[in-house]
Amino acid sequence: MQERIGTLAGEASRLVRRRIERKRPRRRRTPDRLALLFDVHPEARQASPREAGLHVVPIDQIVGSAVEPVQRGRDFRPFRGLRGPDWEARYQRILRAMNRLEVLPPIDVVRFGDGYWVVDGHNRVAAAREVGQVAVDAAVTDLRSPGETGRPAAPIAPYLEQSLELRAAGGGRRMTHEGARQLVDPAAIAAERRAAQGDEGEAS
Repeated sequence: MQERIGTLAGEASRLVRRRIERKRPRRRRTPDRLALLFDVHPEARQASPREAGLHVVPIDQIVGSAVEPVQRGRDFRPFRGLRGPDWEARYQRILRAMNRLEVLPPIDVVRFGDGYWVVDGHNRVAAAREVGQVAVDAAVTDLRSPGETGRPAAPIAPYLEQSLELRAAGGGRRMTHEGARQLVDPAAIAAERRAAQGDEGEAS
């Protein structure tokens, strides 16, 4: 008899817990947000910027965004509710250009702490990750804390030549050093960069 009473009491307790759980408001799952530089490194707000020039930056060292507020996931794409038709069209153009191994303007990043943080070019980073690209051309700005010694600046052209030759090899083509040098003319890069700004806009 006592065992029967204990069983009934246990069933009643479970029913009460189920009713309470049904009445509790369900928490909305927060999206997997891209890391923000100033959340991870608050001291970066007091850092001094120093232009470091153009570099070939490994994709796996680009760790987050330096733009507030962050409205992107860890794949560097906007949250689904923010992906309108215009954004989708721009993104597809970037993907097609990468698949054709076209030279795209460099992204803008800051270098601080454990990696690089995107200022402009989020869509290009997202597309590079999607197509399996291992590196991307980037205009790098070092953020230096007070008293920190700066990294030595590196020549621009060798980095760009390396990137162009890598892309050509990935497409089964061969590019000479002379051909790469012709494609890194500063005036041409500046013109391409201005043209690309219309493609990316704020959701870059």
